[in-house]
Amino acid sequence: MTSDTTLMERVAADDKQAFEELIGRYEHRLIGFIRRFVQDDGACEEIAEDTFVSLWLHRKAYRPTAEFETYLFTIAKRRCFDWLKARRNDAEMPEQPDTDKTVDSAENEYLRKDFSVQLLAEIEKLRKNDGDSFYMFAVQGLPVKAIAQKLGISETSVRVKVHRTREKLKKLLKKEGLL
Repeated sequence: MTSDTTLMERVAADDKQAFEELIGRYEHRLIGFIRRFVQDDGACEEIAEDTFVSLWLHRKAYRPTAEFETYLFTIAKRRCFDWLKARRNDAEMPEQPDTDKTVDSAENEYLRKDFSVQLLAEIEKLRKNDGDSFYMFAVQGLPVKAIAQKLGISETSVRVKVHRTREKLKKLLKKEGLL
């Protein structure tokens, strides 16, 4: 199986087949991840599509400084926040949101090592103990049942590990001045 990084290198060279392979690998998990933020199925698919379009448009800017999956899910998370913000502001501002305010895309934040990337780096530090459960839950968007099966532990253990890691992460972020 070709690595994600190799596929992205091919995508950067305008290889549409490699791009479609990445979509095939991540589409279902990405929609599951988006569903954690947005409970509208149509919007989930739209945000996932927008995420992949953005990935294609900015394919030459990708640098493998972190896992591809982290990069992709960071883009999706930013798109979710934009969608939620637009929905929240619909009652106050019926016209389209100002595109100048949304220019600061997830890709640019990622490349500048913004807060989200720093947060994911802190999660990576915690993966040695209970962090795998948290990573699968918070970043990959896997359900508790799937994590339990994958790690061979009970669903209760997964929930406990996720909670513990969340608390450790809060402490780490406060210590690093990120929260």
